[in-house]
Amino acid sequence: MSEYERKDEAAIWKNDRREKETHPHYTGDAVIDGVQYYVSAWTKKEGASEKAPVLSLRFTKKDERQGGGSAPAAPASDMDDMPF
Repeated sequence: MSEYERKDEAAIWKNDRREKETHPHYTGDAVIDGVQYYVSAWTKKEGASEKAPVLSLRFTKKDERQGGGSAPAAPASDMDDMPF
């Protein structure tokens, strides 16, 4: 899936790898205020209220999903100053 580069827009595609009911029906990318996001979308089941949304969306920052950015840096050890 390619990243969507346009400012403050998103694009989603059908999720061909959906295996479980909890997996999103559609996935994609978004750039909002210069921050890249993954987009996951689920369609609502038939018989839902007319006023219910057609899609439910979730935006996840790309650095959060990969585990980056939130972990503190490892402290420097005394071994770092060794000449060999």
